[in-house]
Amino acid sequence: MHPFLYLDTSVLVEFLLFGGGFVLKTDSLKKLYASVLAEVEVYRALDRFRLTNRLTLEDYAEKLKESALLFRNMNLIPMNELVVERAKSAFSVPIKSLDAIHVASAAWIREALESKLVFCTLDHQQALAATALGFNVESEFRPS
Repeated sequence: MHPFLYLDTSVLVEFLLFGGGFVLKTDSLKKLYASVLAEVEVYRALDRFRLTNRLTLEDYAEKLKESALLFRNMNLIPMNELVVERAKSAFSVPIKSLDAIHVASAAWIREALESKLVFCTLDHQQALAATALGFNVESEFRPS
C-alpha cells in the first residue's frame, strides 16, 4: 500500500456499494484522505440507491453504518479557504466544479504532509486534472 492515498468519491462508492475486492483495515485508514465533500457525496449516492430501489432498507441501513465507520476512521480534509481558492483557479484540462474541489483538496493535503500522495479515482477527467498537477494517479484502485 502507498504511504498516503487520496480517495475521491467514485472510489469510496465503488467500495461501499460493490465491494470491488476491497479490504480496508482500520489501521490502514489513517493513511487515507478524502475531502469532506466525499462524505456528502457518498451519503447522497446511498440515498439515491435507496430511492431507486437498488438498495433494500436493510442494505441501506448497513451501508450507512459502514460509511460512518469509514469516515470516522479516515482523514477528512476540510473545505477551507485555500482549497476553495485552488478549486476556483484555472486548470489545464476541463474539470467539473466538484471534481475541482477533490483535486484541490488533494493538492492542499499533499503540501501539508510534505509527502507523496497518490490520487485514486475512477473518473477519467479527474484523473487527467490530478495528473496535470503532478500526482501519481491510480484509476483502478483496489486496496488490500
